[in-house]
Amino acid sequence: MKICSHCKSVNAQESTVCYFCGAALNVNVNANVDKNPQSQQKRVPAQPTSQTQPKEPKELGFWDAVGKCFDKYASMKGRATRAELWYFILFITIGIMLCSFISRDETMLFLFVLATLLPTMAVISRRLHDLGRSRFWMFLLLIIIFFGWLALAIICMLPGQEKDNEYGPYEG
Repeated sequence: MKICSHCKSVNAQESTVCYFCGAALNVNVNANVDKNPQSQQKRVPAQPTSQTQPKEPKELGFWDAVGKCFDKYASMKGRATRAELWYFILFITIGIMLCSFISRDETMLFLFVLATLLPTMAVISRRLHDLGRSRFWMFLLLIIIFFGWLALAIICMLPGQEKDNEYGPYEG
């Protein structure tokens, strides 16, 4: 068994790339050195099977992003891409408009906002993690009423760090 240094998952011994994250698996060349000089032929690494092909970054669509935000309903750990945040904000905007048009009293609107408040805070927190900032920034910027929202929106539009950071691996 080989353990991926990137995601720490267990892979088959003959795998050259991680089945779960697509990272190249390190091969220890000194571990399999044979003492017999006749058996030291040039070894060709096994070709990866279709199961071990590196995964291409999947294009995140509207419903994928909304589903991912609700899957991680209250998780403020990890990272979120720009698409994930802004598709969820679009979903909330559409939901608020539909609730306003459907029901004239604010009960439905209040329930919708209440149901999406925690996932919104969680996805903003994960988006800040993608930028290499802690979720403390969200609470600091939300204290200042209007300019805080504007500053938070501008910060969330910045591209994320294209490397692993202390909050999780780079997702592409």
